[in-house]
Amino acid sequence: RVRGTMEKQNKRVAVIGAGPCGLVCAKTLLEYNVETIVFEKTQKIGGLWNYDPSPSSHSCYKSLKTNTPRDNTSFKGFVIDKNKYPNHPSHEQMLEYFYDYAKHYNLGPHIKFNSIVTNVEPLNTQDKVKWKVQVVSNGTLEEYIVDGVAVCNGHHWYPVRPTEDDIPGLSTFTGTQITGHELSLIHISEPTRL
Repeated sequence: RVRGTMEKQNKRVAVIGAGPCGLVCAKTLLEYNVETIVFEKTQKIGGLWNYDPSPSSHSCYKSLKTNTPRDNTSFKGFVIDKNKYPNHPSHEQMLEYFYDYAKHYNLGPHIKFNSIVTNVEPLNTQDKVKWKVQVVSNGTLEEYIVDGVAVCNGHHWYPVRPTEDDIPGLSTFTGTQITGHELSLIHISEPTRL
């Protein structure tokens, strides 16, 4: 148990993902003196807030803005500056906020970029459970033994497409089915049924 003490924990925790949740998780673990290593598969923090126009990307769409007001979107203890950002910041502005947060809490040294977690499995060592985390980092397989794993890879990393079970009659729909990200990639020159 970590809460309740600021003494050195002698614990090591792997955080998977340097998106918003991974950043907050890392900051909180570090506040409790837990050795923290964040594995981020890309070369940037921010997760899906990094717009990437390539068709294979699963990032946000080009015109994305938050659907919650700025004051409700801020992380505890690090308020989004109302003089700098509108009430509903764009994805670029949110990324800037995440970078400011990471810099403010000195998270950079704890993030290992271009590191894809390929396997996590429990290891029973005497009376304690530890975890073996396998990571491909810049093409090299690495293994880490940690006391805990926080999975912060988000739930929008892969597009979810409805099925006939989700939407009766979907199989007879003759229009084009696309995700929000794909909508920003297409050029519609004539009326189209989406």
